[in-house]
Amino acid sequence: MNIEVSIIVISYNIYHQALFTLNSISKQSFDLSKVEVIFVDNASSDESSNIRDFKLLPNFKYIKCKKNLDRAGAKNIGLEEAKGSILIFLNGEMIVEPDFIEKHVNYHNEKRNVVVCTNTSQKEIFTVIEPNFNEEQLTKLDFSLKKLGNEIRTLIPYKELVEIEHSDLSSPTPLFHSEDLTLDFLRYYAYSAPYFTDVVSKHGLQLEDFHLPWIICVTRCISITRESIDLVGLFNENFSGWGSEDSEFAYRLYKSSVRFIEAPEISVYHQEHSFSPENRESERMENLIKFQNLHPDPDVAILSLPLLQNANLLLLNATLKEYKNLCLYHPEHFNHLKRYYLSALQKAPQLFLLMKKNSLPVKNKNLINNLKKDLWKSDDSNKSIYKQLVKEYKLFTKLPNYPLLKKSMKNILIF
Repeated sequence: MNIEVSIIVISYNIYHQALFTLNSISKQSFDLSKVEVIFVDNASSDESSNIRDFKLLPNFKYIKCKKNLDRAGAKNIGLEEAKGSILIFLNGEMIVEPDFIEKHVNYHNEKRNVVVCTNTSQKEIFTVIEPNFNEEQLTKLDFSLKKLGNEIRTLIPYKELVEIEHSDLSSPTPLFHSEDLTLDFLRYYAYSAPYFTDVVSKHGLQLEDFHLPWIICVTRCISITRESIDLVGLFNENFSGWGSEDSEFAYRLYKSSVRFIEAPEISVYHQEHSFSPENRESERMENLIKFQNLHPDPDVAILSLPLLQNANLLLLNATLKEYKNLCLYHPEHFNHLKRYYLSALQKAPQLFLLMKKNSLPVKNKNLINNLKKDLWKSDDSNKSIYKQLVKEYKLFTKLPNYPLLKKSMKNILIF
């Protein structure tokens, strides 16, 4: 059996969505005899075990984890089983179009050591109604149901839409049969939900002059070669919950000279499923702290900047570029100032969690005030450092460049 492509699908308690995903993989234009699909059931408690009998894929392997291994652990299970030279990571809720595999393979046939990402072409779709949708999802759901009810209500096999009361459901309820999800229907019903459009618009599909290219490597839907993975090893399983395990993996790839490419012509459809935004926020901060401890670099520290001021990825990139230029053109100067700035960035997510735990309002100004108190203790041993820091800051403000870095430092400095 000549396996060229391994698709690693990780899934947790999204049985109905995962079936739609697997069905979409089974309809590919690429020769499926050369593709294996490794489905990693991350200790689901729903009906996901039924997927072990999925028959529509010639090389299908179902793996049930005895306990939840979090995202990193589940992906590593798939990696250890994979035989293909091209690997595609796909979350269990991602529906793909018929040319999905073919387009990924074409990229890797043309370019070496790249990660192919599909952020700007992502769409959202409701295929299942779940009882625990959050408020934002319920608003989107109501909009989607109205669209269905007004235009193509006859395609819904389970219930008349007017009878569905999602707030009264006791379990997830599919809206469609798999055969209803034709390409035309997907394109009509789904709504655009892209990521990183501002970055790609400014820096292009290959992210020229973007100092954080690894940030677009979101493993719900990427492809990469085994050759590139062998450069850095597996995902770090110290990350738990939501966030950073793929960014940390991608950062190691970046430091090993692997490039990241956005592929807008590869359309994907993210199926909505329930989650807690509040839990995700805390998990994201905890994992960001782990990420920054593993890589105490300015490239990773800068991810804390939005906690201290209004900042999107373009501003993060421009500020990071100024910081790197300061280090490049003034390697022997402003050392206290550089260290203080990085320390503040690295401390911010820790204080964020502490303030949240103590039920304090976590806003930029409040966080900065607590940060200043925590970073600077006014004991005698710090007085000489303080004087040097003040001196360096005054000299720095006289430099002709670095407007963003000056503004950022002014926000968090103690004077």
